[in-house]
Amino acid sequence: MRGAVLPSTTIVLRNQDTGMRRRVVSNADGSYFLTGVTPGVHEVSAELAGFKKYSRRDVRLEVGKTTTVDIRLEVGAREEQVTVTSEAPLVDLTSKEVGGTSPAAS
Repeated sequence: MRGAVLPSTTIVLRNQDTGMRRRVVSNADGSYFLTGVTPGVHEVSAELAGFKKYSRRDVRLEVGKTTTVDIRLEVGAREEQVTVTSEAPLVDLTSKEVGGTSPAAS
């Protein structure tokens, strides 16, 4: 669905000069709002499971002004991690016997 709203998206605002971060989660209608933010140049990032991470740098915030950043998340590739472990077969290193099968006599 193109242009659908994405509730519960984690939005992080990071001041590029100080590194100070503010985090908010988007509402049911996909909107978010941050108040009391320090003026300066910021990076806005957004994450939601199943989507690629969004990041936009150099967002300038000024005193007394409202800044709108529309975030569009792209569907991400599904990732799965599989861990395979195996135990080595037990070998008796103390025995001098050689085991195996021999072809049947005709």
